Amino acid sequence: MHEQIVVRDRRQPKQFSIANVVIDQWLPIIGMPGYAIYSLYVRMAGLADERCWPGYTLIKTHLGIGYSTVSRYNKLLCWCRLIHIEEGDRHNTNNYYILDVPEVDLDALHAIRRHAESDMSKQDPFRSTILDRLDRWEPIQALWARPQHQVEVVRPGQMALPGLNGPVDNSKSGTPVVEEGTPVVEEGTPVVEEGTPVVEEGTPVVEEGVPAQECNNPNKQSEGTIQKNNPKEQSTTTGPQSANSSSIAAVVELLTEYGVEEWTRRDLMGCNYDLVRAWCLYTDTQNLNNPAGFIVSRLKSHAVPPHEFFVLAGIRADEWAWLERHAPTRALTGVWTVGLPMKQEKAELWYEVYYREREE
Repeated sequence: MHEQIVVRDRRQPKQFSIANVVIDQWLPIIGMPGYAIYSLYVRMAGLADERCWPGYTLIKTHLGIGYSTVSRYNKLLCWCRLIHIEEGDRHNTNNYYILDVPEVDLDALHAIRRHAESDMSKQDPFRSTILDRLDRWEPIQALWARPQHQVEVVRPGQMALPGLNGPVDNSKSGTPVVEEGTPVVEEGTPVVEEGTPVVEEGTPVVEEGVPAQECNNPNKQSEGTIQKNNPKEQSTTTGPQSANSSSIAAVVELLTEYGVEEWTRRDLMGCNYDLVRAWCLYTDTQNLNNPAGFIVSRLKSHAVPPHEFFVLAGIRADEWAWLERHAPTRALTGVWTVGLPMKQEKAELWYEVYYREREE
């Protein structure tokens, strides 16, 4: 029996659309209640001015949520700059304007955090919910980039069994026919063409015309390498990279110090050490409820920390100890003492960006 279905025709009227970035980036922040309220506003907005004016009774009745939930998520949608509200009065409902959807970046995350911390009491559970969402935020692209469990699908009936379904015709099934007298090569043994020099096991293979020192360089990309255009398959220099045992140990130790769980550390142990340290130093200057979750989300989403924290990540341990020891004197006198173990510019950067921000 033939089943017929009719797919959506987006040319037809009576449809509305929501920007991809709302799902990709904003949904982890506004949550499903916020997304439902935002969708209702977009659905009801007029094409002329992107404005709607539903009453609170209509919103909470249609969506099945309470008055306080509508009020809280209206604030959050405004903080995210997804909508603008012109408040009404006793006789007129609010006017809701649908704004051009921005990207989620560090400035947006900081702005939402400032609103939540200043406009909501510390006892409000919704405040903790928002701050936790900000700490854990990552776009959907970060989830795509994670390795997925692959399931091998085996379809029965692809191979005929001799004696049951008649003789096997290997020429049609794709199995090569071996003529009588041909030596049998075990599976997995490389086949060497006649006249090809045999290379002993463990000897590095050097391509013709390529210097030997460059062939085994894992960081050097050969010319003609095909670049993948699939965003799920693209990689960045700020994501997990191959590392030696010493750098892996350093990354694991650093993540442990900042409270990252063991099962998560396994996924991040191949990250670049300076990248991890830059994000860790960044969290020292922010008032985060969950710094470990923030660090993990930034690393898994391949986010790049502000440039100044990359510079600070390059300060050696002995230099860092010197700065910590002499920072109080610098705060009192306005100058560093004699014997600065690094360039003046880097010391001043450490003092202004890291020390003062952390102390304040």
